[in-house]
Amino acid sequence: MNQVKVAVLLPLDRSQKEMLEAAGGDRCEFVYVEQGMTRQERAPVLQEAEVIFGEPGIRELQHCPRLRWVQMSWAGTDVYTMREGFPRHVRLTNARGCFRTVIAEYILAVLLAMCRNLKQYVRQQQKECWKPLGRETLLYGKKVLILGAGDIGTGVAQRLKAFGTLVIGMRRTDRNYPDCYDAMITMEALDRVLPEADIVIGCLPSTKETGRLLDEKRLRGCRIFHFGTLSMTHEGCRKATKKAVAIAEESGALISFDPNLREPLWESMETARSQVLYGLEHCQILKISDNEIQWLTGEEDFDRGIAWIQERYQIPLILLSMGKDGSRACQGGIKVEQPAFVQEHTIETTGAGDTFCACVLNYVLEHGWREYTEQELAGMLRFANAAASVVTTRKGALRVMPDRSEVDALMSGSASV
Repeated sequence: MNQVKVAVLLPLDRSQKEMLEAAGGDRCEFVYVEQGMTRQERAPVLQEAEVIFGEPGIRELQHCPRLRWVQMSWAGTDVYTMREGFPRHVRLTNARGCFRTVIAEYILAVLLAMCRNLKQYVRQQQKECWKPLGRETLLYGKKVLILGAGDIGTGVAQRLKAFGTLVIGMRRTDRNYPDCYDAMITMEALDRVLPEADIVIGCLPSTKETGRLLDEKRLRGCRIFHFGTLSMTHEGCRKATKKAVAIAEESGALISFDPNLREPLWESMETARSQVLYGLEHCQILKISDNEIQWLTGEEDFDRGIAWIQERYQIPLILLSMGKDGSRACQGGIKVEQPAFVQEHTIETTGAGDTFCACVLNYVLEHGWREYTEQELAGMLRFANAAASVVTTRKGALRVMPDRSEVDALMSGSASV
């Protein structure tokens, strides 16, 4: 019986080779291509092969007259199917179903590293230093949208469910979905659900249809685009953030900026300063904390610090958060200050600034973007201060943000938090 010649491009160890040869039996002759070979050196092996395990280049495949089958080691086939030139007579199969565990665990590792600042802590460890990085994020309570509820997406959903997340999947049909999903949507509902998601994970195959799923059009639909410097600490993230800002500006969105400065995340404070100044150049709403304005302007007095910003940047609405001392709003010639809701049972301040800023932006969405009266600015600050105060009495951040009734109760003096 003639043996089928199989060229193996994969970097297999001895045990893997033994498993492959046991499966092939006497029917196959396996030739293992060394990883250091150039294309020219491995060409004679591929030209004799009837089956190839691996991912040779399309040009290489065009010079394999005996080839009948390419078995990929990847799940995605876009390296061939999205390009011209793959031989039509050759069967192409992928490794779908092999990566459910591996990729799901990898995604979980990346999420935890991001939420817990692990990359920055490793850098500190290498320098033999320890400096708390401040706010960390819990997966617990987050709304996660998984684009592509297939094998890998479902593997991710199963693991995230154990962390107490709300998992929503997206696929062609929203019926008869696994229990690890709290809900399932189709593509038609994406624009409704996407803005509500805390985390978005893409598990879709790369096709012409999915390649630009999260495109500029969806970004252009926003009314307010909010950003901070946490997404600007490294060059790749900076470029993506600035491109998003440019798109939002072109679409006429209102730009909101919160420096949210975290010193340990920056290679240098000069770099941090330059990115904060970029934010000031592009925003119409600025939320800045007391320590940030003193660091940025060099002014201990808050009025002089705000004047420093106003002289250099035409920012219509500036909001200054001052912790237990309350907050200020400056718009045009109006300056308004409101006291904080100081509570006896404060646990931590994590998320207070974000809650304050979110409430201000919500006020703008509800009342429209315009010049507000002194009374309106006072109402805006009072509600934001109250919401931020509630958060300080609870552990966590996004998970424990209050609803409107809780904020109203605190402002009316009948709250029990």
